[in-house]
Amino acid sequence: MQSCLNMPQSTISQHLAKLKAAGVVEGRRHGVEIKYYLINEDVRKILKVIF
Repeated sequence: MQSCLNMPQSTISQHLAKLKAAGVVEGRRHGVEIKYYLINEDVRKILKVIF
């Protein structure tokens, strides 16, 4: 994510924490990595329309 967004890791971490707290995404640990998944159906519908 860091290289794709060209942002510091700390910034991305803060944004992900806010998205998790809002119930938009969920993180699942896989070894040393955490994979994030979109869990909010309303946000999923909005993104589907946009893209």
